[in-house]
Amino acid sequence: MSPRLLWIYTLQIIINQATEGDLRSFVIEDDVDPLKKHVVFTLSKGWCSKNYKPFQVIAHEFAKANECYIEKIRHPEGKLILDLCIKRRLGPPMNKNPMR
Repeated sequence: MSPRLLWIYTLQIIINQATEGDLRSFVIEDDVDPLKKHVVFTLSKGWCSKNYKPFQVIAHEFAKANECYIEKIRHPEGKLILDLCIKRRLGPPMNKNPMR
């Protein structure tokens, strides 16, 4: 995993605390473009809009704090997929928490 995406672990922990462990695991998939990544979260149970909107806001804030941005959030059955773009590929590890 790219050191620029270390913040994904912290995002998963924060969301799991808020939703009682709904995000089981995640996988980071590469794209053809080295600055784009797909983060696929596996959900332990289905989400409704009540959980989806707060996740969306928190995920965008985490990405912004760590020099990334989210192009799209997809929600197929049993998964949550973030289409990320990293602003710079090289550099120090990023693990800033905007919740502090």
